[in-house]
Amino acid sequence: DPKYQNLLNVKYESNFALGLFYDKFLDIKSTTKYLPDCDIIDSFYIENKNDYSTVTIHTKDRWTKENINLDKDKVISILKNKVNEYVPNLNNKNHQDYIFKKWKYSKVKENTEVDKKNKAIIVGDNELPIIIAGDGICGNGYENCVASAMNSYKLLNQFILK
Repeated sequence: DPKYQNLLNVKYESNFALGLFYDKFLDIKSTTKYLPDCDIIDSFYIENKNDYSTVTIHTKDRWTKENINLDKDKVISILKNKVNEYVPNLNNKNHQDYIFKKWKYSKVKENTEVDKKNKAIIVGDNELPIIIAGDGICGNGYENCVASAMNSYKLLNQFILK
């Protein structure tokens, strides 16, 4: 099935995400920074909540793929040091807790999805059809995921009502 062959060509980006939790910042403002010239960090977000502050760091696909098997503590240290270059006041603060996520397949690379228009596909024959939906079919984003689920339901209904 040509659609199955297209599935084999879907490419995914990889991403590390690090969330650091601090006591409330009084001297650092909430901010969002995208770093197109940085080779490690894609973006970071600083958010001041009522009782605490957070720093969330997302890495670039290429750097993540090159370092996907690096020790978690080493990655955390690299990311903290790198973000300190952009927000020097963070250097003298100790995080209270953290969350670290490693996504080998975090999101579909643009223009490698299978069927952005229909959002769900059928492979196989009428005897044993297989409905495939999700990011690899329609692309990234909440709206695409919901549309993919709805369209897979519609396809399933076609077979049930036969």
